[in-house]
Amino acid sequence: MRRRVWSDDDYRQLIRFAWVCRRRRPERTVAETISPTSDWVEIGGVRKLVISYLGDFLFAPQRVGSAVKMLSGDERNRLLLVSHERAFLDNVVTQKESRELDHLARQIEALEAEQRELAAQMASSEYHKRGAEQMRSDAARVTEIERLLEAAFERWAGLDGRSNAQR
Repeated sequence: MRRRVWSDDDYRQLIRFAWVCRRRRPERTVAETISPTSDWVEIGGVRKLVISYLGDFLFAPQRVGSAVKMLSGDERNRLLLVSHERAFLDNVVTQKESRELDHLARQIEALEAEQRELAAQMASSEYHKRGAEQMRSDAARVTEIERLLEAAFERWAGLDGRSNAQR
């Protein structure tokens, strides 16, 4: 019989699983364990009532208000599965988000190139010979580029953080 070799990812999953087990507080209700601050959960962009979400894992509606310490072993295992799935799905990056990351990279590159070009034009000795209207237009465009870049970097950070959390 061949021995299974554990990868770093296997160890990470085991540590995560142990962490989720320890995080459960026996005095909390099942619903509070899944969503401590709300009656709603958002899984993969879909918003559901906690009671409905737990129903997907064969929890009877009357058990949702029970304390974790009152659950049977099978119910505790299902609660652990729910917690583990929720933590995983909260960090999944969709294909749409992956495409958006690629698009953002191209958009940022184009904006930075335009910004460099405008800066070079404005730094030239011939720039002052342009009309006042053109100079105001260029200054407004520089401000607009900075705003667009800031928004793109914020969105990038949000998507990239989710992507890295998935790895």
